[in-house]
Amino acid sequence: MIINPSDNYENPFFDYNNFATIGGISLESSYAKTLFNLAGFNPITKEERLSAVIDDYNEFDKLGLMDTIAKFGIQYLFEQYIDFVNEYESPRFDDSENKIYNGVINKKFFNSFQNTDLYDVDISLTKMYNGVVNMWEHLGFSSSIYDNPNEDVYWKNIIPKTFTFGNLTNVQIQDGQDPISGSMIPRTSYKEIIIDEDIIQRWEDGYSGKKYYYPILPKLNKFGMFTEVEPDTTFFGSKTTWDGEDDAPITDKDEMKGNLILNIDFQERTTDDIFDKTNIFDLIYNQDFQVELDENLRIKKSTIQNIPDPIEQLNNEQAF
Repeated sequence: MIINPSDNYENPFFDYNNFATIGGISLESSYAKTLFNLAGFNPITKEERLSAVIDDYNEFDKLGLMDTIAKFGIQYLFEQYIDFVNEYESPRFDDSENKIYNGVINKKFFNSFQNTDLYDVDISLTKMYNGVVNMWEHLGFSSSIYDNPNEDVYWKNIIPKTFTFGNLTNVQIQDGQDPISGSMIPRTSYKEIIIDEDIIQRWEDGYSGKKYYYPILPKLNKFGMFTEVEPDTTFFGSKTTWDGEDDAPITDKDEMKGNLILNIDFQERTTDDIFDKTNIFDLIYNQDFQVELDENLRIKKSTIQNIPDPIEQLNNEQAF
């Protein structure tokens, strides 16, 4: 806590713990490199080196620096500063054993930035619920039978990305035959596709024999055209037809269930406009920044003009 801070003061540290982050913070970020540099590390190799000024830092800055560094990894906390950090972790009591101070360092949040950084990822919806919502519910299925791996209709029983129509049980692909009459000149090699309309159409791995259920497609006729879906077929999630719309919670931008406590709206034009539709949480879009020393050896954010990032508006460019 800072009492009576300057109106121009911006805390350059992540020394508070009552927040959640999407995307995390990378050790390769400008923020981490400049922070480690001020803490006495080589910003590239993260090897410890002597710092000429770290002991002269403001006490508050030194504490925030060490707390944030430890969130990237407790191994980066200088041995000579462990006792310093411990002093601010421990509670304080008066002569009557009444607690007068809880401490400002919580070590359970050390290492919390490790492996949190994301690269080249499409984020579609970000939601948080009070309590557990099972995946089958997120996907729009009607009962927990779809959460049973022993059932054909298990929600995860989806074909691998490498599958083709040749993995359907009623489709056979074989080498074409040379002619038995007429010109005997060998033809260019080709594949012959045979579709048996009398066989039930299911997905199957021809090598392992493993069967898959989803996605559901209409049955192919002998000409390779879609006809009708096999009877007694269960569609994925909340779909009612094989090519119908899916209004499952996992892709519902306007979901407002009672146990939903965070629903970030990414339908805005820029990152400055995103907000929580439940109106429970405040959102801050963080762009990478650098930290530096001012003339008084206070650690501050470098002055950088932050320009909001655009948000993709085209439906066919969304993550779902």
